[in-house]
Amino acid sequence: MEDDSLIPRVDPVFAEMNKNLGKPPLIVDLRPINSPMVLVTSHEIAELLAKPSSLFPTSAPKTSLDDFHHVIGTRSILAPVGENWKALRKIFNPGFSLQHLFTLLPAREGKTSLFRDHPERHARTENVFPIQPLVVNLTFDVIGAVVML
Repeated sequence: MEDDSLIPRVDPVFAEMNKNLGKPPLIVDLRPINSPMVLVTSHEIAELLAKPSSLFPTSAPKTSLDDFHHVIGTRSILAPVGENWKALRKIFNPGFSLQHLFTLLPAREGKTSLFRDHPERHARTENVFPIQPLVVNLTFDVIGAVVML
């Protein structure tokens, strides 16, 4: 039997829908409540949907974010598709090059060693503790350290 405490937290409405429908790996279409949508609860189906195809050679289509331009800006990398996305992504490519990522290792290592101390300290007490806050803090610490370099 699956331990529900191990399942990542999702929107309670979707979790309830999934439960009420017998936990299918895929739920499609919420019309007339909302635009057509797919809720994927299976890693295998998520992988199939993420793979390029002849119809979508770069990736699955994105939901339009046009209504969010006041939040994400008019040239956000989140909204474009196809060639427009590729042009914007090209701007970010140097920041993800292996050579550049190696220059960030010292900042990441310092934050990771601080993170490692917390679970070790908790483990010595033999008490159960939530790991999520520690991981969230690590994520923000690493991002902050890298941005400030």
